[in-house]
Amino acid sequence: MTMRLRFNRDPKPAKIAIFCILIFLNSLLTPIYQILQGGSMPTEIDYYTALVGAIINVVLFLMTFLGVKPPAEAPKKKS
Repeated sequence: MTMRLRFNRDPKPAKIAIFCILIFLNSLLTPIYQILQGGSMPTEIDYYTALVGAIINVVLFLMTFLGVKPPAEAPKKKS
């Protein structure tokens, strides 16, 4: 008996929110944990850096999930 892997192409908003929360927590706590493993206490800048990094990761996840793609080329300047 084998199980087939199925991809849900239309996930529920609750699943997306759960993934966003997990990505945020992982991105926030990993750098702080690494600093603590080094034997020192994180500074205020370390906390801010971890927070900004976590926010950027969540935004990138949502942009990728929504299908936002960067432009193929830089916009041309108007003369």
